[in-house]
Amino acid sequence: AMPSFSGAAPLVAALSLGVVALVFVASSSSRPTELVQAQAQQWQQLTPISASKAQQLRMQNGQQQKLAEASPAFAMDGSINLPPPAPVPIKNMQIKAVPPPAPQPPTVVRFTGPISVQRPSPCPSCCLKCPGGVCTKACNKMLLKEIFKKMYDSNKARIKKLEWFMKENSKRIKRSENRIEKLKTMEDNAYAKMKQLLKWNDKNLRKKIITKEDSYGPRGEEGPPGQNGKDGTDGLPGKPGAVGPSGDPGPPGVQGPQGLYGPPGPQGVRGPQGPLGPQGDEGKPGTQGPVGPMGEESLQVRCDRAGGWLVMGGSCLQTRTKPASFETAQSNCQQWGGHVFSPPSISELKGADERMRMQDFWVGLHRSKDGGNKWFNVDGSSSLFLSHRFAPGEPNNAAGAENCVVAYGAGSKRFRLGDVDCNLKRPYYCSKTV
Repeated sequence: AMPSFSGAAPLVAALSLGVVALVFVASSSSRPTELVQAQAQQWQQLTPISASKAQQLRMQNGQQQKLAEASPAFAMDGSINLPPPAPVPIKNMQIKAVPPPAPQPPTVVRFTGPISVQRPSPCPSCCLKCPGGVCTKACNKMLLKEIFKKMYDSNKARIKKLEWFMKENSKRIKRSENRIEKLKTMEDNAYAKMKQLLKWNDKNLRKKIITKEDSYGPRGEEGPPGQNGKDGTDGLPGKPGAVGPSGDPGPPGVQGPQGLYGPPGPQGVRGPQGPLGPQGDEGKPGTQGPVGPMGEESLQVRCDRAGGWLVMGGSCLQTRTKPASFETAQSNCQQWGGHVFSPPSISELKGADERMRMQDFWVGLHRSKDGGNKWFNVDGSSSLFLSHRFAPGEPNNAAGAENCVVAYGAGSKRFRLGDVDCNLKRPYYCSKTV
């Protein structure tokens, strides 16, 4: 238990802004120095209590409530001590000024992530009073706002550039879509035109197949019939037929006894010839006879073998549609073994003209070297027919250089002849006798 001091100075405690000051009051100067020091040590060992604990102690000591409310209370082994009447300064007591704390460096806020920032805190000075110098939530929010604003300002040009690219790409996409629509429309139109063209070609092809005028010439004369072929060998015998039903047996006759042979009588008169009997079985085929002589080949076969493809009268013709001069045409026909065609009749002239499709073509009539109105065929045949088929006003031998003859294929001079320069180029026929 703590000792009781009568007439000793009480301890006055005051708590303000976290600083507790204990003021010790000494007794009167008449007391001994040792007693004062002992009392000071005892007062220094006192412990401050909270306001709630002091309130509880006041309620327990209702008689002293008025005095307790007027002065602070301190616990001393569960008792309440009243303050002394007046404080007395302590001798030999020194008061020293405490230096202010050293200034702390500004708080550094670090952010980790896409951007790392290290800079002095822009927060007000009140944030530095927080524990550890940590800024408040409002200050952090302000700092983040400044950082994001700086980031936006630094990337503003890049953002505008990206927006421009996005706008251009949207325009390109729209143009591409318009082109795709146009291509689809063109494809549909092309499909419709192709369908119409196929329909038209099919109609013309059917017409050509029916007429056959553009693919084949006139039908040739019918050739002689060929020889009969050899007889074929006998086939295998057929299977035997089914056995027919048995007929009804007839009634048996009465057989008499056999008599004795008598002597032969005289020969009688020959009777009339009886009817023909049924035809006998077919005999075996005889041996094969010798082969008969070969029949004459048709003109068409001979023309095909000679390299031609058209039969005209008694000659084989080759059509040369590529225009050439008369000398070149005659040279080409001679290499094939023939000459430029000289029609011997009006029918052959018309047939050649129709196959040349209304074009002028060379005929084998040529002016004689003696000049004048003398003509000859280059194949050596008679020129009587051709020399009388000239058109009115022909031959005129203009400029004295028209020594060759063409057959006109159109106009009023069709199926007629005219003399022209031999250097002109015209189509022609090559004729060959086989």
